[in-house]
Amino acid sequence: MDNYNLLMGLLMALLLVGGLLAGSMLFSKTVTVPGPSKEVVKEVQVPGENITVEVPIPLDRASIRDEAWNAVVSDIGDEDAFLTCDGYLYDEDEMSVSRFYDNWFYQVDDNDKYETQLDVKLRFDTKDDRACKEERTYNVFFEEGEDPVVTLVD
Repeated sequence: MDNYNLLMGLLMALLLVGGLLAGSMLFSKTVTVPGPSKEVVKEVQVPGENITVEVPIPLDRASIRDEAWNAVVSDIGDEDAFLTCDGYLYDEDEMSVSRFYDNWFYQVDDNDKYETQLDVKLRFDTKDDRACKEERTYNVFFEEGEDPVVTLVD
């Protein structure tokens, strides 16, 4: 009888331990906590000649457009042909840009030379009833160290 009680006690203990292990495996949840990452930077010296890599720089279209328009105004902004619309001559303060069109281009001819063509709608308005709108296209050629060259495209 002693062996029977010992065997039953051992069997109950094994069942209890097995049940606890099975329960912990069935109802457990594994959580992965990210640790701090380390970035390793290693500088390597390459023997030989200097290597030049050309990386295209994205164009800031608004600043190129503004630079071209400022060149137009500073170059021909006070000329009578620039301030004339429908045969009337307007003052400089009566002219404003109504719209810049998106179909303009920018072309690099050389490292220090580039060209842009600008389509613009101008509004001429006086304090009386006279008003005029006109679309114009200007070509602006830039060269480093030189004044921009502005031409009206017909």
